[in-house]
Amino acid sequence: MKNEKKPMRNKRFLLHILQQIAAFGMVSGVAFLVLFSFVMDDSVTKRFDIFSEEKHFEDTDVFDEMLVNSLYSIIRYNVAKSQMEEGGRFDGTKEIDIVAFANRKNGEMPDSGIRYKLEDLLKWNQYGTASVLEDYTLTQFLDKYDDNQPFYNGTLTESQKNALRSKFMEEIYVPEDRVYYEETGTDAEVEEQPQTNVEVLNGALVGLQVTEAVPDEADADENTTESEYLNGYQGDALFEALLQGNSKLFTSEPYGWYRSLQEQVQALAVNVMNYGDAIAGIYIDTSSNTVHVLIPVLKERYKTVDGFSLEDYADNLSEYETYRYCLEQSISDLGYNYREYLHLKDAFGNGNTNIQFYFRMVMLGDKVEVSNLTKEISLDDMDNYFKTNCGRYVIYKPQNITLDTNTHILTVEEMFEAFSSYEYAYPDTAKMWIGVDTAYPVEDDFKMASETYDTFLKYRMFFVVLVAASVLCYGILFLYLSVVAGRIRDREGNVTVRLSWIDQIPTEIYLLFCVLVMAGIYVMTLATEVGRYNASYVAQYREQVICALAVTGTVISSLLCALWYSFIRRCKKGNIWKGSLLFLLFDKVVKRIFRGIKNIALHIYDNAGNLARALFLFGGIMAYNFLAGIILSRTRNDGVFVLRFIIFVLVPDALAVYGCYYNRNKKKELIEGIREISEGNLNYQIDTRKLHGENLDIAQAINSISESINAAVATSMKDEKLKADLITNVSHDIKTPLTSIINYVDLLKRENIETQPVKGYIEVLDQKSQRLKHLTEDLVEASKISSGNIVLHMEKIDLIELLHQTVAEFSDKLEERRLTIVDGFSGEPVYIKADGRRIYRVVENLFGNICKYAMPETRVYIDRELTEDGKYVILCLKNISAQPMNIRAEELTERFIRGDVSRSTEGSGLGLSIAKNLTELQNGKFNIYLDGDLFKITLKFPVYEEEKE
Repeated sequence: MKNEKKPMRNKRFLLHILQQIAAFGMVSGVAFLVLFSFVMDDSVTKRFDIFSEEKHFEDTDVFDEMLVNSLYSIIRYNVAKSQMEEGGRFDGTKEIDIVAFANRKNGEMPDSGIRYKLEDLLKWNQYGTASVLEDYTLTQFLDKYDDNQPFYNGTLTESQKNALRSKFMEEIYVPEDRVYYEETGTDAEVEEQPQTNVEVLNGALVGLQVTEAVPDEADADENTTESEYLNGYQGDALFEALLQGNSKLFTSEPYGWYRSLQEQVQALAVNVMNYGDAIAGIYIDTSSNTVHVLIPVLKERYKTVDGFSLEDYADNLSEYETYRYCLEQSISDLGYNYREYLHLKDAFGNGNTNIQFYFRMVMLGDKVEVSNLTKEISLDDMDNYFKTNCGRYVIYKPQNITLDTNTHILTVEEMFEAFSSYEYAYPDTAKMWIGVDTAYPVEDDFKMASETYDTFLKYRMFFVVLVAASVLCYGILFLYLSVVAGRIRDREGNVTVRLSWIDQIPTEIYLLFCVLVMAGIYVMTLATEVGRYNASYVAQYREQVICALAVTGTVISSLLCALWYSFIRRCKKGNIWKGSLLFLLFDKVVKRIFRGIKNIALHIYDNAGNLARALFLFGGIMAYNFLAGIILSRTRNDGVFVLRFIIFVLVPDALAVYGCYYNRNKKKELIEGIREISEGNLNYQIDTRKLHGENLDIAQAINSISESINAAVATSMKDEKLKADLITNVSHDIKTPLTSIINYVDLLKRENIETQPVKGYIEVLDQKSQRLKHLTEDLVEASKISSGNIVLHMEKIDLIELLHQTVAEFSDKLEERRLTIVDGFSGEPVYIKADGRRIYRVVENLFGNICKYAMPETRVYIDRELTEDGKYVILCLKNISAQPMNIRAEELTERFIRGDVSRSTEGSGLGLSIAKNLTELQNGKFNIYLDGDLFKITLKFPVYEEEKE
């Protein structure tokens, strides 16, 4: 047997080796196609099409994208260079008019005279900007920012009131030092300010608390002092009173303080409406009865070239806000442009790139040239130079709206759009020459991308085929080895599963090893991603990276395959749980302990009363929690207290709750069993195998009741069947002699015997024999109905025609009883679906009942009607009873009810019962109504509908 297994092992080992060789080829091929199909252009990834048909790098989309990006970068570089340099060198003393610079994209702006040194603005950008809140009285504010605005006295509009409310600070504030700084920008360095009684909390000024007491002006008199009034009117209440301006008491001289505050608030209304966000807040200084305005002012680190602050140039607050915006915008834009200037200067400097460019512009009569050409070339020879020395070139002259290029990526419209954002730097007189030396003498991104593409193009198809073949081989071997993993065939041909040495490792250690392997894969992936986005790293070590990835991928594949096949063998053997340390611990120790505790608890629970069971469960839980609390209280300062609390308290309590839930579910099963039995499923039995205690007792009682009821029902059905058989047999036995009697009576009647009283005797025999015949037929019919042994032949029946036939057949008896039929049913035919013989029996029994029990010389009403929807027909028969109706309507349809009440008239007591049962069997409804001596019967049948094909 060992000799048979050895070739099989060797075969599978060779298949495993072949699978990992396929993994090596797959990873190395994918790594080549990935690493050699992309290049880095200024930290941006650009990828070649794997199936590209271009033979030269210059014809690829990647080259076109790199050239366009370089074009845009050179355009921005020239703009930044014109802002930073003077005479070809960086000049920090260059003067910048902030208004003209901030509005440079909106057209040429006149010189505002507000100029800063370039170096000051760049340093300002580095430090960041800071805002300071300056505190002004209303008079100071108007003098400085709005000296042309007159005081406004009068009723404020709602919009003015709302604007003032939005700025009011909701506290009465009596500051000593009114300076508050707010930082903006990045890397801000703000000088520390001395703190007095100003408290800064969450970016808001905090003063006295607002009280809710608001006095009525009617409570004030001429003796009311300012402090008494302000003690009532605090904060927003006082400010609201000033907004309303409706005080009648405070108009005399002693209350000038109130009138002064009111005038100040009203005067401020127009300014708040005009300036909006330029005003940070408003508050009232009760010590001087003045309204104060807080204005956010830019903290100026540097003065203008003329030595002034920005505020000195503004005539009003709106103008200051405009200048402040221009200054902050200039600081931000120049800082960004300076960083881009340094980056692009290094990228496009002489000897650093294969791109050559020359820009020529005429601005304000001066010729401006920007170029990285190493030699001087006349303007007339410029076109020829770029076409001769550059494999790809772009020549654009906006003045002539001409574009000369041997690329296919740019149009005149695209070039115009590229320059449109920088019209202030590129006038219509500008001319541009840009080219790429496709010999690539300089080591830059273009040369690196060209070499990468050549290598990629050379080996592309080889690695594509390698990857496809490796994936196919790897997948087939993976599926095959997964199927045969662990399978061993003995001499008899039986297949068994055998575990290897790695499968003997406990499941927990196996899973931990899997996690470690996956973590290693994740770390390696992160390292690969970091290297993939480092252009210099990829350019220098592509081959080494491919080899490293292939070896690493093969090792990882080997580990994953070993773990996967081990998992497959464990699943086939069913060893996942049984081969774990937890199973050994649970099976050997915990399981036995719990089984013993469970048996003891169930024994006590099953043999105790209800109160004892409740006390046993409740007491057990409380005792356990008490002991667990004592033990945990001694280790409450331990770092694992929460974990112990969960394990020793929450988990057991959760199990107790689950036990209650389980017990409740079992009670639901008992209720479901009762419902099943009540609905007629007498064979239903409750499973008692997992029940305990009172649930077990109830379930056994329910099952016993079910069995008893089932036996009683079976006995009753048996008795009913015997009764029906007896009636049928007796009826048949009676029928034979009865037929003979009827025949002989008929023969006697044919003899025309006129002798009395013999003739009377013959008539009595005829009546009684006919009655006995009907009684026998009724018994047989009732027996068939009760036993269900009746077959209906449903067909289309004209109910109106049936009524006419029945009235005609009973005409003699109706005349004998002097009963008059009131016809309310004649008319169009009404069809129903019924058994012709049985429906006639129903109508016959109803008419027979009328002839027997209706009061002579009365009318019988027969009506028919259709329901509103036309789906049902209702037949109604009404007559006056000859005898008092001293029973309920429901009792009239019971069997033999006539015999139970009176035997003074002929009848079997089965007619109405048979009529009702036959009606219901034919999908109809049968109802009886009694109103004094009025006897009414209604029949309701569905109207026959033709079947649709």
